[in-house]
This record gives sequence, C-alpha cells and structure tokens, in this order.
Amino acid sequence: MFRLAAGALRALGRNDEAAQAELQGIKFGFTPQLKLARAAQQARQSDEARSIADKYLEANPDDLLAMTIAAEAALGLRRSEEAEPMLRRVVERAPAFAPANLLLATIVAGKLHLREAAGILEALLELAPQEMSARRFLADLRAQMNEPARAAALYGELASSDAASPADQFKLAQHLRAAGQREESIAALRRTLGRLPYNGQAWSTLAHHFPEELTDEDERQIRAGIATPGIHTDDLRLLQVALSVIEDRRGNYEAAFAAIAASKALPSRTPPYDAEGVSRHVDELIASYTPEVFERFRACGSSSDAPIFVVGLPRSGSTLIERILGQHSKAEPIGEIPVMPRVVAAERAEGTAGYRSLLPESLNGEKLAEMADWYLQSAEQYRHTDKPRFIDKYNGNWVRAGLIMLMFPRAKIIDARRDPLDCCWSVFKTMFADDYARDMRHLARFYADYARFMDAMVSAAPDRVLTVRYEELVRDVDGETRRMLDFLDLPFEAACVDFHLSTAPVMTPSSEQVRRPISNESIGSAEPYRQWLQPLIDELESASGKSA
Repeated sequence: MFRLAAGALRALGRNDEAAQAELQGIKFGFTPQLKLARAAQQARQSDEARSIADKYLEANPDDLLAMTIAAEAALGLRRSEEAEPMLRRVVERAPAFAPANLLLATIVAGKLHLREAAGILEALLELAPQEMSARRFLADLRAQMNEPARAAALYGELASSDAASPADQFKLAQHLRAAGQREESIAALRRTLGRLPYNGQAWSTLAHHFPEELTDEDERQIRAGIATPGIHTDDLRLLQVALSVIEDRRGNYEAAFAAIAASKALPSRTPPYDAEGVSRHVDELIASYTPEVFERFRACGSSSDAPIFVVGLPRSGSTLIERILGQHSKAEPIGEIPVMPRVVAAERAEGTAGYRSLLPESLNGEKLAEMADWYLQSAEQYRHTDKPRFIDKYNGNWVRAGLIMLMFPRAKIIDARRDPLDCCWSVFKTMFADDYARDMRHLARFYADYARFMDAMVSAAPDRVLTVRYEELVRDVDGETRRMLDFLDLPFEAACVDFHLSTAPVMTPSSEQVRRPISNESIGSAEPYRQWLQPLIDELESASGKSA
C-alpha cells in the first residue's frame, strides 16, 4: 500500500511526500521472509541472508527494505560493487532511511571518497537529526579528513546528547587538542574522568600532553586504579604509562621504567612480531629497488611532483619536519593519510604480504601511472588549500619508498632519522598498538631494518631521498630548513623557521611539542634509563656494528 502511494505521489511530482510514504513502507515492511533474512544477517550468516533477500526481491523487485538487507549481506560477503547500486536506489527513494545511508556512506568512505561520504551523512542529518550513529560516523570522517575542529564540534554535540558515551567525550578531548584548543581539551578529559575515574586513555593523554596539569590527587587516583582488582587490561596498561610520566618528571627513573615494564608485560591482543620475516622482506626490497630499476622506470608513472613524502619511525621528528615544511606558501601539510597503504592493498596478490607483491618485476608503466593517478585523486580528499605541493607524513610509507619513487619519478622523500637509542626508547614507552614495540630486541631490529632500507634508497637514488637527522635539525633549524627546501626546489621562507606559530591542526603525539619553539630537551632522553635498556642496546649494536 505504501509503495503504491509513493509511486502515485512521485508521478504527481510530490517527491517529499513520496519519500515519507517509502519510509513508512520500510517501517511496516518486515514480512516473515525479511525477518528471517535480517536474523541471518545479524547472526553473520551473510550467504543465507542474501539468498532469502534475493528470492524475496524476485517477487517484490521494488521493496526497499529487501534491497537494504540484500546490500548489507553483500557487504558481509565483501561484494561492495553489488551493494552500492542497490543502496543508491534506496537512498534516492527514501533519503531519510538511516540504515541504507549509513551502509552507502561506509562503502563510499571505504573507497576513500571521503567528501562524498560526508555529504551522504550530512544530507541524512538534515532529514533525521536524531540519528546519532550518523553524527558519530560524520565526526569520525571529519577527523580522518584532518578537520579536528569540525570533528570536535560534532563530538561535542554527541557528548551533550542523551546518547553520549565516554568514547565521545574522549574523542572530543583528542580533537580539541589536535585543533590547538588546550584548555577545552583538558576540560573534556576531566569530564571523561568524572564519569570513568580509571579511564586509561584520559589519564595517559593528560600525562603525555598536559603533564603540568596533574596534581597529587590525580596521582593518588592513578595509583588507586592500578591497584584495583579486575580493572580492564587496556586501562591498566595506560594508567601505568601515566604513572611513568609522573615519575620521570620527578627524576625517579627506576620507578618510571618499572611502570613502563609493567605495562609492556601485560597481555596483548596483537599477534607475535615476526622479526625474521620482516628482515627477509627488507632484504628482498633492497635487492629489488636498485639504481638500474629506478633508471629503467624513470619515464613511467606520474609526472607530478606535488606529493612530498616524509617517512620515519614514530617519535623520529617527522611531525616537526612536516610542521616546518607546512608553513611554506607552496606546501600543504595533510597529515598521516592512509592512501599509499590502500594503493598496495588494492593491488596486492592474494596470499602475499602486501608490499612484497609490488616488486618492480610485477609492474609496468601503465600500472604505475594508474596507481599514481588513484593516489593523487584520493589524496585530494584530505586537502583544504590550492597550494601546488602537499606533504604526506604517513610514517609507515618507508617500506613503500621504492614503489613511491617508481610511481612518482619527480617526487621527493624526506627520511626523518633520530638517534637510535632515543628513538627506540621513546617508541617503547609510548607505542602500544604496534607489535614490534612490545619487546626491546624486536624494536631495535625494526629500527635497524628501517635504517638499512632507507640507507639503501638514499644510495640507489640520492637525488630523490634526503635524510634529516633530528639532532641536527634541533641544533640548526635555520640551516636544516634551508637544506630541506633546497632539496624540494622550494625557495626559503622565514615562516618555516617559525613553525611553532602555525595554527594548523596536529593529530600526532607531538602536538604540544611542535606548538612551542624548538628545544633540545628530547636529545639524550634515553640516557637516564640506559642501565635498564641493555637488550635494546645490545640489539642495536649487533645490527649496526657500533655502540648505541
């Protein structure tokens, strides 16, 4: 009945009323067959759900609810190309139907068409402002697009709603921090802790970014959380990290290290790190990306010199480099965009380890040009200015440096390098999601693999890769800035040296550091801990053949 009414209303040009009729038809459209399909999908039996929905659609080809269930089942089967046209049809006829909009936005965002996905969600919220899941999804998209102020505004709306969750309040705090709104971020963290007094994320964020805000009462609360039986492992891990920051600031290095060691000793959900496998992959890459290969592919790929790639291990100074270059009138910083990993994921052969399937012997000029074009189109989603160059600071792109140079023969790569011991210690005490960072020896091995691969790339293509050492940059910011700009064929601009005056957002853990004038306080940061870092030191010395 509702579908018939919708059709009649559309024929009369009364599209808004037709959309309402379609929505009512969906609301009352759960027939026994569709209930079975929905139950199968909720049980993650996507094959069964798709079969039931398809049979229903044979008899009822215009049923929007059946289309949505069939599309969701197709997504469960990783067939987004089948789901997308069905969902577009549903959204066109019932634009306020939230499930179809959310599924369609998921597909579109998955292709890195972030602006289109945001537009889908904004249109839905115009019609259905009560849809908090759409608001949350839109906030996450704005964060991905390096728009923390807009993301924070949306998280703020969520945090003040009846549907608020502690995660909303914490994400509000994180994006206020990234947007440079210090006091507002601290207040949001305090509100999170008001609801969840042992929330590890909030405590570790306060400790790392705003340590001067911690009080004696805060320390008592952190210690109480650590001593609480049954506390969630994730919270306990980060409470230990917060305590280590407190002890470090007091100069109680043994206690600070003990807190980090206790945190690292907790069970992890990440798989064991395969140090030998990674080293073998790096050997293969070094053997494959040679001067002869770069010369052979020099006329292939894209002629664009727009992307500037900054690579390095976490905590290596890459954010500082991006901040300096991003002050230039011709270079836009766009953060850690996940585009190159997606290029590799889209092209890799089934059953291979990502980048290993993209060795030079499997590539040709046409494929490289196609990959480069896709990269540039996707990177555009993260841009907000018309500057001719942009800076992609995805640290993990180091392993793709050879591929990048084949895709973009004119593009330049800056290799951010920091003292091995300082860098590894900083990673060890702050990074917990990366499998290589759980064990000192694995971490040292990972650093060594990174360093030898990038050394090989510098040797193979010295005009394409520039190594910038953090310590030299701190000691001579003017001279190193000029060296980087010369390498990038950009004229010197004094604004680059005054990087701390930039109001651009910073999502990384270095956000508060790069908003202050440069200092040498991080140089030698591992020295007070040297006596407890022997496994790290031994592995670094073994890998490099010299003292760490």
